Amino acid sequence: MKSKIIFAFISFMLLFGINNSLLYNDLEKQVSTAKVINLAGRQRMYSQKITKLALYLNEEKEDNYSTLRLEGLKEIITNFSEAHQFLEESHLKQYKSLLLNQYFKDIEHSYLKIINSSREYLNSPNDSQVKANFIKNIKFNESEFLRIMDDIVNEYEKIAETRAIKIKGREFTFNAIMVLLTIFSIFSIIIPLLKNKNLNLK
Repeated sequence: MKSKIIFAFISFMLLFGINNSLLYNDLEKQVSTAKVINLAGRQRMYSQKITKLALYLNEEKEDNYSTLRLEGLKEIITNFSEAHQFLEESHLKQYKSLLLNQYFKDIEHSYLKIINSSREYLNSPNDSQVKANFIKNIKFNESEFLRIMDDIVNEYEKIAETRAIKIKGREFTFNAIMVLLTIFSIFSIIIPLLKNKNLNLK
């Protein structure tokens, strides 16, 4: 009887500890994936803002907002670059997806065109040729960047959904094992103990 009690106690503690540990790790990954999805969505916004600023800066005449637009472009480019770097590093460290790997390779061309031409323009805003190249590169590469970024976001969402299904499946299995262990404890430990207690009382 004593060995059964020890077995049941250790089993409950192990299962509870393992499940809590796995659940905590899974929830951390889900939160991390949600942040990545949010950041990937912001990349779309940054790209669209860069295009919008390029269209404004395409106007030949200078106005009071030109300097502000250049400062705005500089800030967006910084955010755009940092977000891209974070997404790449996060992908390599946390996700083993061949499809994501291919998407990041595909998006690199349009990303570099956008980022490099923007930086060249920021360094030489008064150079008409640099300005023309900047506007051309932004217009030409934005649609490709947005298309691939959509694919990246969709893939991250699929990864999150797949992980959620796995979590539910594991929790179902864990609960089933706990029920079986509880039944075992009732019939092998509790009921025999109650019977012995009743016999002793008699």
